[in-house]
Amino acid sequence: LDLDHPEAGARAITDPELFAGTADWGPNGDRIVFAGLPAPGASASDLFTIKPDGTGLTRLTTLADEGGSAAEPAWNTDGTAVYFSAVVSGQQGVLAKVSATGGPVSPAFGTEYDLHGRHPRLHAG
Repeated sequence: LDLDHPEAGARAITDPELFAGTADWGPNGDRIVFAGLPAPGASASDLFTIKPDGTGLTRLTTLADEGGSAAEPAWNTDGTAVYFSAVVSGQQGVLAKVSATGGPVSPAFGTEYDLHGRHPRLHAG
């Protein structure tokens, strides 16, 4: 992106009524993961991916449909999974993960939702 170009500027790539936030760029720069409402007026957020040009919107989680929520996503280092803070099975602020293509949500580490936290960030070691 050339910010000195006369046509450069910011533009929305999601519906403003979905309140997209806490975005993280994918490790290859080809996708962005974010938390947002699954529909305008919904009360809880889920995770979505989108291409930087605004195409390819994909819903990764359905926790909001089940009485939970997903927020504060972060890609793992190879772009195959997303880690996030969640409300799952009545437990608030647990760390969870989901495949980068969507599907079942699972504990971030181990087999139990026993780790609590906010804004997870993974780094290559």
